[in-house]
Amino acid sequence: MSVCAGLVVTTIAGPRTAPPLVVLPGLPGGKAGGMRLLRRLAAAREVVCVEPLGSGGAEVPAPGPSYAWPAQVERLLAVLDDHGAGEVDVLGWSLGGVWAQHALLAAPRRFRRAVLAVTAPRLRARERAWIDHMKAMFSAGLAADQLVRGLLPLLFAPDFLHRPGAMAVLTAHLEMSTFERDGWLGQLDALLEHDLERELAAATAICRVIVAEHDWLFPPSEGERLARFAGAPLERIAGAGHAVWVECDDMLAQRTLAALAASLPGAT
Repeated sequence: MSVCAGLVVTTIAGPRTAPPLVVLPGLPGGKAGGMRLLRRLAAAREVVCVEPLGSGGAEVPAPGPSYAWPAQVERLLAVLDDHGAGEVDVLGWSLGGVWAQHALLAAPRRFRRAVLAVTAPRLRARERAWIDHMKAMFSAGLAADQLVRGLLPLLFAPDFLHRPGAMAVLTAHLEMSTFERDGWLGQLDALLEHDLERELAAATAICRVIVAEHDWLFPPSEGERLARFAGAPLERIAGAGHAVWVECDDMLAQRTLAALAASLPGAT
């Protein structure tokens, strides 16, 4: 693990038969339930996981200009330069999928192929309403365990949470994650500024969009719109909620690697 441009970077060695796979997770970061997925991906590729600003041990500026997408993209490119990576592939989910969209458009020559999961091309009225609600929760001074329990039903599919002991295990796990209020508020403000529908046709590196059947935060219809604007194939993961990187880590890894391999010249 290292720190570059204020971001925490976890590199997991893997076969170097293809460029590094840069993973951009959502909040509260890649190590918050995503390590099994990262290890599965690293069985096939070198993985470079970059935690989002304000989370996962990364720098936590006050809400404001640091969270503007050009500034966040600049930090990401600094990480790639520091890693010595030329052209890379990228997997971004949730907030990380939004981050990836801005990076793909700002620096297209740095990214060969991209898989975007449980994310959206812009936030419409419904998504803006839940972000306003989440901002109010984080501004209300609630204890971390109260915030966590309020987030769980939004992140996971009902059947997953109904498993015996699931709520207790997930609550305990997320409470160990970093819940920096300034970081969450800054990133939620950034999401409200996200709108790339008209530009996405130029993001030619997007080779797959993945949606989850029971995603409450970014429902499948938003992923469908993203795929349509980007001209990319769409895949659905049945039975999963927004936190598909936890609920279906094997499937997400398999589909990501297959999508990247299928996009290679001469692949069948």
